[in-house]
Amino acid sequence: KILRFVASCSSDTMSVGEMTHLYRQILRTANRFDDKNFRLYFIRRAHEDFRSFYHSQESKSLGEEGEGEGRQSFLRRMEEHLAMLQRQTAIGHMYWHEGIHAKR
Repeated sequence: KILRFVASCSSDTMSVGEMTHLYRQILRTANRFDDKNFRLYFIRRAHEDFRSFYHSQESKSLGEEGEGEGRQSFLRRMEEHLAMLQRQTAIGHMYWHEGIHAKR
């Protein structure tokens, strides 16, 4: 579903391929987190960010006024977010730790 509306967000400055590639890169990097909670949070955040951007662009195309984010600023923000995810997964993989096992 998400890729369908990412594909519908075409523009002169940002191709459909760029949007889809960035979205998939973010999901791929988020899936590298060992901790399930972090992994699910960043996947959910990617869905929400791209969905909210799509809806803001859709409302602009319908002539509604709003404080929607421009495509270039969205792309820049998502690239920064991707870089942060890549740094955090690299740091997380530097240190091996055995998981905490709680006994009842």
